[in-house]
Amino acid sequence: MQILKLSNMNATFFIGLRIDFGLFLIGFGANKFLHFMPAWEMSEAAMNYFSALVGTNTKI
Repeated sequence: MQILKLSNMNATFFIGLRIDFGLFLIGFGANKFLHFMPAWEMSEAAMNYFSALVGTNTKI
């Protein structure tokens, strides 16, 4: 009897997790087209790092 409760709780948890990830993907996917989340500013060190990666043709 206890095993069935754990299984049901486990299924409920994963359904909730799937819904959360789905909403996350929908939100960030819509942002690509609607631009409602502002881009943050990178520090100079981060800019130098990514510039070096692009300069060496590194795929990220």
